[in-house]
Amino acid sequence: MKVYVSRVPQRGPWGGGNRWLVALFAAFQRHQISVVSSPAMADVLIAAGVEDASNTELGVVNLANYAARSGKPLLFRVNDCDARKNTKHINEAILFGNSLATRVIYVSDWLRDHIDPQKRFAHKSDVIVNGVDHDIFRPPLQKAASSRLRVVTHHWSDNKLKGAAWYECLDKMTLTEDIDFTYVGRHKCNFVGKTVSIAPVDGHDLAAVLAQHDLYVSGSLYDPGPNHIIEAVSCGLPVIVHADGGACAEFSNYANVARDENELKALISKKIFHKSDRRFSSWESCADLYVSEIKNICHNTDSQN
Repeated sequence: MKVYVSRVPQRGPWGGGNRWLVALFAAFQRHQISVVSSPAMADVLIAAGVEDASNTELGVVNLANYAARSGKPLLFRVNDCDARKNTKHINEAILFGNSLATRVIYVSDWLRDHIDPQKRFAHKSDVIVNGVDHDIFRPPLQKAASSRLRVVTHHWSDNKLKGAAWYECLDKMTLTEDIDFTYVGRHKCNFVGKTVSIAPVDGHDLAAVLAQHDLYVSGSLYDPGPNHIIEAVSCGLPVIVHADGGACAEFSNYANVARDENELKALISKKIFHKSDRRFSSWESCADLYVSEIKNICHNTDSQN
């Protein structure tokens, strides 16, 4: 079997979408599925992004149009929405892709309900939540004691809707409260306090940073499939999320939710945090589910021909 994927994995610390691509391409090797560089060479097309990334990395609109013209089956992984970027064209492109795709996979229940509240595409869609590397992201065996509450967050994107207002609030709290705050990743925040800012890291380096902390805070809004929550929960950290955090609340089992900075500060001042008991599948298992979907698409297509 030959597949065309509209994105390719990147090396180094990137976002959750890249982690999925790495896992997916590894699964293709395990299952002896060939990845080709052109849709014309493929048996199955995989739309891994909404927008065009380059001439060879097509967005879903161009790839769906090609699928319709060529009659080739298309699997569309939906991991985006207008709300998270304050844009006005993403949802429209997703709905267009949904209409022409053979199979639609959302990265969270929240995103599925957000994009398709009337369940127009329920007959050909499902949810596959991202995985996690359990050998890396796991609760530490021991943690050094501290009289101060050690708070952490991490993001690849520097979009302010990732929670800039909350992180600036936490930064100011380092000047007045017994808390330390560490921000890992890119940001456009205006930090004036004692926040420790660390450049983007991933894998063992990221897990080592998370293990040094007591509480994880995500101010991310309308996040469709937040890997940062999956990694934090898997490390055994209690997580505070925004009430409008999209799948952030879903993935943390709504354990600690705040609507604004005042509620965030009130939650932190209590210093009583509930841990989520949610467990996430491995990246290998997650990718294997996509392989099963692809094989089913190919089998069904062959049966109809």
